[in-house]
Amino acid sequence: MRWWLKTEALGLFGLSVWMYSETPYSAWWYVGLFLTPDVSMLAYLVNKRIGAFVYNVAHHQGVAAAVTLTGIVAENSFLFVAG
Repeated sequence: MRWWLKTEALGLFGLSVWMYSETPYSAWWYVGLFLTPDVSMLAYLVNKRIGAFVYNVAHHQGVAAAVTLTGIVAENSFLFVAG
């Protein structure tokens, strides 16, 4: 099962790189947006419970998919890229 999860994560990463390459944004945007969810760890400065919740929500693939889908439906390229 572990190899399957790693394969899935690698596939999603490859898909995100390919989808991003179809946008007019520079590669620096990709790097910055890729690391943006890690800023959510600052919520741990409030307390552990809130920090864990915010960090987990920021890293949830469903949130990324929803933002991407919203960008597609709204024809908003920045939301698409941010997702």
